[in-house]
Amino acid sequence: MRIDYQKERGDTLIEVLMAITVMAIVVTLSYSAMVRSYAQGLVSLERSQTAALMNASAMILRDQYDTYEKKMASGGDTTTTEWYQVKHWGTTSLVNSSANVPVTVNNGCTMSTGIDLLYFDPSAANPISPKTKSNVSLPLRTGTTPAYNDGIWVEGFRVTPVVGGPTYFDFYIKACWNSQYGGGQQAMVTTVRIYDPIP
Repeated sequence: MRIDYQKERGDTLIEVLMAITVMAIVVTLSYSAMVRSYAQGLVSLERSQTAALMNASAMILRDQYDTYEKKMASGGDTTTTEWYQVKHWGTTSLVNSSANVPVTVNNGCTMSTGIDLLYFDPSAANPISPKTKSNVSLPLRTGTTPAYNDGIWVEGFRVTPVVGGPTYFDFYIKACWNSQYGGGQQAMVTTVRIYDPIP
């Protein structure tokens, strides 16, 4: 039996080049998707770490008020407590509002005006003591996760309802930073409300 090899033909140079081109496109797209997915994962991790730092500030505020309440119930001197310092914070004290709804504050990477900013540092010698935010400009941290007094701060407002109801305090814990993983500008805000009818 005789085989006619002339009827078998291989791929032409153009077909080989087209196959290589298609393969290169597929590999490039796959790699880009993988890199993008990895960067998004790192940004999510960065946001999770920031949320943990913000939650620490929220826990400090609640703990301060609990300590204040216990001292008040036992007849102790409440003016020495950290909560007393916080609710009388700054040169003009916390900004008052006579609205029935929470005061409007600037979100994201902008600061509310007319108030004295503060922050807490759980790693400091006195972690629950309020501290003055030293940088009055936009606290935009670049290239790393925010830190206390550098990308994370607290804005406090005293709210007195017009029609009845106890006085309460709204604390907006904010974070603002440029992601080191190419995610652009990041911003987070969380709120803590504490009812305290004692001025």
